[in-house]
Amino acid sequence: MNTDIIICSTGAPSYILHKSDMQMIMKGRKNRAVFIIDISVPRNIDPEINDMDDLQGVVDSNIMGREKEAERAEEIIEEELEKFLKWQTSLDSVPTIVALRNRAEEIKQVELERLMNRLEGVDEKQRKAIEYTVSAVVNKLIHPPTVALKEDSEDRDILIAMIKRLYGIGENNGSQ
Repeated sequence: MNTDIIICSTGAPSYILHKSDMQMIMKGRKNRAVFIIDISVPRNIDPEINDMDDLQGVVDSNIMGREKEAERAEEIIEEELEKFLKWQTSLDSVPTIVALRNRAEEIKQVELERLMNRLEGVDEKQRKAIEYTVSAVVNKLIHPPTVALKEDSEDRDILIAMIKRLYGIGENNGSQ
């Protein structure tokens, strides 16, 4: 309803505008005020409309509700921004994690090849068991540094440099 003034003058024997109607109208108007004049005899606008909650009170209540929701939205945005920034910062360590895993895989393959060349009479099932065990050991050895690289830490750059140095990864990838 876009009307700001209602003038009622009918010969209807009962109310034609009730409190429940007005509440729906006000909701649709987003509680913008309406001026109502009833010059009907008998009255055709329910007098309980006058007893409706103070419209400014309703507006104030809606504003307070919106402010609370806006505050909650800001909290959610701050939480998500913090998560995003942590994730973005952790991306710095991804190349080192990949290089560490590649280095570990390279060493594992070289050593497995050496071992298999020295062992005689190893069947396929035994070879698979050896490969599985060596892979498990390698994964357990590189798991702690991988977890440390993923953690939010002020020392991440130092840790990245240390892991590169300790595991021989980076620009000077020396084979062993």
